[in-house]
Amino acid sequence: CSSQAGVSGSSSSFAYGSSKGAIHGLSMILSQRLEEHGIRVHDVCPAAVETPLKIAQLQEMKRHSGSETEYQEALRQLVPPHGIASIFAFLSSDEARYVRGSVFTC
Repeated sequence: CSSQAGVSGSSSSFAYGSSKGAIHGLSMILSQRLEEHGIRVHDVCPAAVETPLKIAQLQEMKRHSGSETEYQEALRQLVPPHGIASIFAFLSSDEARYVRGSVFTC
């Protein structure tokens, strides 16, 4: 599991963005090397996921900006964890046998 931040460079954390970019690159290499063995490799790159840490970050942003509107909009854009889990479940199923590469979420 990577992140859109590892591909788009949108993270405010150098370490986080770099580590997710490395996972993205590793998945591309492993995909090529393992395909001949019938092993599929995917890189799921979620956008902002609704976690306690992310919600705390958004609350801190609101505290600094004072904008309730921006805060509420950011909350609406969070992806629920079960949404990401359903992507992993699909990719590991036989129904996804023809799917290759990275999957980005909104």
